[in-house]
Formats: sequence, structure tokens, C-alpha cells
Amino acid sequence: EQRPLPHIPKLSRLHTVSIHGPIPSDLSNFLFLFNVAPNLVRLDLPFEFLWQLIENQQIRHILGQHITSLFIHQNATSQSSIIFNEKHVPIIASTFFRVDVLSINLTHLPNSSIAISNDNIMEDSTEPNERIDECQQTNEVVSPDSIESMIICLLREFKEHKLIGLGISGNFCEKLKTDAKQWLQQNTILSDQRFEAVFNKQLHQLLIWI
Repeated sequence: EQRPLPHIPKLSRLHTVSIHGPIPSDLSNFLFLFNVAPNLVRLDLPFEFLWQLIENQQIRHILGQHITSLFIHQNATSQSSIIFNEKHVPIIASTFFRVDVLSINLTHLPNSSIAISNDNIMEDSTEPNERIDECQQTNEVVSPDSIESMIICLLREFKEHKLIGLGISGNFCEKLKTDAKQWLQQNTILSDQRFEAVFNKQLHQLLIWI
């Protein structure tokens, strides 16, 4: 004889869920969690776990409806089969369309450490009106697959979300660490917006308020 399921009260005061440890094989508990916790708005979890949730269309829909604060941590192990990079950003942005606070750990990405000289650019230029990239004007090259390139990508893809705050942990280029606001003005879509930015040396974290 099948026993009835016990009554589970609504968890109306549950606003945040933090996930650590191995990924469960059965994700159905997440559907149950959102049913009993209608005011759940913040999710803290490793990227590989987040991606598995997104790949489940039913869970993905619920995440988009609920979550306004998203904190993405490093994968639990270095042997993880999926690593967070720029190709994942548009899907995350489209899934979490209500997010206005975003925090991401990107310590697995290298920084753009290539420096060039403006004088050399001008001397080597064969066209008098050749356009100099904004990154080159700041004596920095934004390398593909770098943490700086990811910052540019994140701000572009989350442009319509009306972000209040963005926090990024990682190893940044020197220009960004010494003058974060100027670097962001010269290299991202924030060039025409009002914002504040600071690099926290103790936490190795870039904090942006928009």
C-alpha cells in the first residue's frame, strides 16, 4: 500500500539557496523546492551545477521566473567536464532575465598581460586614418578567452537586465586593478553610463555598481 506523502509547509521565508558538494543525479528535488519556497530569489552554486539545471528546460523556466540574485562559484573540482567561458554567457543571460545582482568567480581565466606602445602603433600604421582600438589606447590588449574579455562579454549580454551590482573574482590586468573605472569606461558598454567601480585587493574582486 502506497503511503501518502507528508505535508510540507510553505517555506515563505526561504530566500536563498546555496549548493555545494557533488551534483545529484536526480534534479526533481529542485522543482519541489521552488514549489514550497515561492519567495526564493537568490541562488549560490558552482557553474557546472548551474549548467545542469539550465539544461533541464522545466527547471530553467522556473529559475528565470524566480531568481534575481545569482552567485556563480568555481567548479568543485579541476576535473570538471564543463568550464565557464564566453559561449555560456548569452544562455545564462537569457535564462536569468530578472537578475539584477550578479557575482561570478572567474579565477580559472588568465588575464590580458600583453602590453603595447601607442608610439609603436602610430609608427607601424600605414594608413593615416587607421583606427586604433580603445584597448590599445590604454596600452592594453584584451586577449581572447581572458578575464577582461569575459567582463566585456558579461556587461554586453546583461545590458538589458538593468544590473544593480556586478562582482567578479579573478586575476586581472594591472590597468584594471589600478583604475577599474577608467578601464571599464574605455573598454565596455559602460562608457556612456553612470557607474562606480573599485578593485578590492584583499578579495581580488572587481565590484561594479550601476
